[in-house]
Amino acid sequence: METKPRSRRHEKFYKWLTVTFVLSVLFLLFAYLGVHQTSQSKFCASCHNLSPEVYTWKASSHSKVECTQCHIAPGMKNLAIRKVMGVKEVYAKITDSYPAQIVSNSDIPDKSCERCHKMKNRNVSPSGDLIIPHNKHKDKKVPCVKCHSGVAHGEIDDRGANFKTDYDKWDKLVGIEMMKDVKHTRPKMSTCMNCHEAKQAPLNCDACHKTKMLPYSHRDKKFVQTGLHGRMAFKELQECNICHSYMSKKPVPEFKVQSASDRILGNAAVGIKSKDKQLIEYAKTNTYCIDCHKKRPNSHAEKDFEHWKLVKKQPDRCFTCHDYKIVSKDQKYVTKVTCGSCHPATHTGYDFVGHPIPVDTTIRPRVQEVCADCHTVSYCVKCHTQDAIKKK
Repeated sequence: METKPRSRRHEKFYKWLTVTFVLSVLFLLFAYLGVHQTSQSKFCASCHNLSPEVYTWKASSHSKVECTQCHIAPGMKNLAIRKVMGVKEVYAKITDSYPAQIVSNSDIPDKSCERCHKMKNRNVSPSGDLIIPHNKHKDKKVPCVKCHSGVAHGEIDDRGANFKTDYDKWDKLVGIEMMKDVKHTRPKMSTCMNCHEAKQAPLNCDACHKTKMLPYSHRDKKFVQTGLHGRMAFKELQECNICHSYMSKKPVPEFKVQSASDRILGNAAVGIKSKDKQLIEYAKTNTYCIDCHKKRPNSHAEKDFEHWKLVKKQPDRCFTCHDYKIVSKDQKYVTKVTCGSCHPATHTGYDFVGHPIPVDTTIRPRVQEVCADCHTVSYCVKCHTQDAIKKK
């Protein structure tokens, strides 16, 4: 049986079909190779703009992990979105329109971390006696990067170490140096405590530590009984604050000692240095301190106790708990027993009667800066204006 020859129309169709198929294969092959090449860390490392990120990554514990394993969440959809965004980044590179500091516009998703780290059976080797219940944090939907933000790059964004002007300075040694300090790569205690405080999670020491982590200096009985803790606090208040600020039932503010002329005093000791005044205010604000300071000291219970001897010898110790007088309802105090409770200060003209502290009577007028240690400026100027002084 004789077959009919193909029409030109059919031949044209098959021709275009073949061309389309070949082009499709070439496109898919090109796309695959492109995605494969751009998904390797060496491609990221070829960009001069990413020198800080590359060298810190190479010096990190994640140096064997490809960049895309962390920065792109699992799934074809996420991969496609990231590659499209990459075109925009290439344009910024060509036109030199990228920002002075390149910062990641999104956090590392938990799914990326869970490619390697399984939260349900996460085995860790923490330093010291730390308790790290990853499963509890996972149940509370705490993102991994909340604690582990610096594990791969040492928080160079926050440290301002990845600006355009610094790119040429980066090399392997700089990367190692930037990753050397563990405070930028490991979770910080302040991060844990601030989060616990905000989420009303436990703040007690044994919530995170197997032991109470009591410093060696604190184990000495003399530490509290002889006032050794106070003397140490005078020198290292910021060190004390790391733990004890979170033991307070109320927030502990940062104290900035102002000049005597613009503050309302009544709870500061005359002659004590500014740094020591900070400690005194700290002890009166931190409820953890107050819980102990409210207990009557052993020295006060002695039969032959003469408080004036202690006041003359170590006034700073007295004013850690006591004040000169109560000047307002909002005043912070440990005890309401003040100097003014027994020693009312009155004066007529320039004659002081029963004043609780020595006043230099050789200076006229006797309005001195030390007056502001008890009195407010507004209290003094009611009488001691320039006009009033001239009249007298």
